[in-house]
Amino acid sequence: LQPARHVGTTEQVALFLVGVRQGASNRTLQELFQRSGDTVSRLFNQVLDALTSPEVYNAYVQLPENSIPPGIRLESRFYPWFKDCLAAIDGSHIPANPGSEEKARYRDRKGATSINVLAACTFDMRFCYVLSGWEGSVADSTLFHDARAHDLLIPTGRYYLADAGFASCDVLLVPYRGVRYHLREWHAVRNRRPSTAKELFNYRHASARNV
Repeated sequence: LQPARHVGTTEQVALFLVGVRQGASNRTLQELFQRSGDTVSRLFNQVLDALTSPEVYNAYVQLPENSIPPGIRLESRFYPWFKDCLAAIDGSHIPANPGSEEKARYRDRKGATSINVLAACTFDMRFCYVLSGWEGSVADSTLFHDARAHDLLIPTGRYYLADAGFASCDVLLVPYRGVRYHLREWHAVRNRRPSTAKELFNYRHASARNV
């Protein structure tokens, strides 16, 4: 990222952060930073290109090492049961505003228009993989298959935690379907404890996945 004419890198990054954090419109950013609409668009895209460049991505978003994560090894709830788990993975919908002719492809299961971003996070809260750009109508499992076909490498014998929206396979461990799972379901009833082996598995799976 380089300084632009009369605009330093600090202001460029600030403009970008306000835009993405608040969902601010071009007009709002014009008023806040006292820049023209063309300048706002150009600066925003410059920062976006810099942050998504291979140099930045590869420096900060790295696949986890092939070792037992401390977040698993040091927790008796999880070790040794999840000792081969490397990270948690899920799809996350981010609001989008596509053109009218594309809205149908971007409409997600809740009826909103979005993009579906597949992200994996380690147990020390670091992103280790990100795949963006897919339309909101696309299922998480489709994103995962696309990621595996390209650059998501998972060592033999290791796996990621995922929710029931994914199919169980040798590199994904998912919860039992039809059994209480989400932590909010457990917390809704005071002092509720797992009463079966499947409930216990799902409870610990959800707890480990709650990065």
